[in-house]
Amino acid sequence: MHTLPDQTVIFGHGIWFGLLVWRLMGFDVTDSTTMKTFRRFQSGLPLCNGATYKLQSKAGYTWSIQAIQELFLAVNTLSLA
Repeated sequence: MHTLPDQTVIFGHGIWFGLLVWRLMGFDVTDSTTMKTFRRFQSGLPLCNGATYKLQSKAGYTWSIQAIQELFLAVNTLSLA
C-alpha cells in the first residue's frame, strides 16, 4: 500500500471514505453482489457533512479509524457563523 506523509489531510465525499474503510477492512467490490453489500455498509456509517476522522497505520500492518468529535463540532460551528 502507498504511504502518505504524516499530518496529511484528505477531503472527500462520504461514499469514498466509506470505500476507504471498506477496503482497509479487507473487503473488495468486484460485482453487483459485493457492491450491494458495500452500499449497505456505507449507508450505515455516520458520515455527515463536516465529519472528521483520524486514520492511522500501526506498524504498516493494521489500520485504525477514529471519529474526532471535537474537530467536527468546531467545523460545524464555523459553518453556522
